[in-house]
Amino acid sequence: MKGKKLWLLAIIVIVCLTGMFGYGIFQTQAADEVPLPEDITIVPPSPELPKEIAAFSGKWQGTWIIAKGRREKNPRKAVLIVEEIDKQEAKIIYAFGPYSGARELKGWYKRFKAKVTPGATTKIEFVTKDKSEFSFEMKKDLNSLGAYYITGESSMKYSTGFERFD
Repeated sequence: MKGKKLWLLAIIVIVCLTGMFGYGIFQTQAADEVPLPEDITIVPPSPELPKEIAAFSGKWQGTWIIAKGRREKNPRKAVLIVEEIDKQEAKIIYAFGPYSGARELKGWYKRFKAKVTPGATTKIEFVTKDKSEFSFEMKKDLNSLGAYYITGESSMKYSTGFERFD
């Protein structure tokens, strides 16, 4: 009986470790699919900055589900990197991974200045050259973001979540 318990415990440990490593690989792969610049510099936020704003500093990733109608769902990976932040603005890198839907789109990245909006829900927001609007809201856990995107092209609205990664 003791041998069976040890065997069961060994299997549980292996499954747990495989799950942890598999999750780490997924995080790396998600970020690897999205093009990023080589000159990323994250400046630590000022200690005087409210924690709800300072928490934005760092690297975030998420997946937008681009759905037209109820049948077509094409995931598009995205990365938000907050290189520097203060009470009014953030210097960010925003990147989309490639997309294969009705039309093929290459991945891209660009640096933006985003507006910081403190409040009950602290946000950073920016608008792209094609008038697409992005808003990222800090969740209460300070480790996840609600992400909202309105396309400039068609005014379609999307939402997803972003999580930290290294």
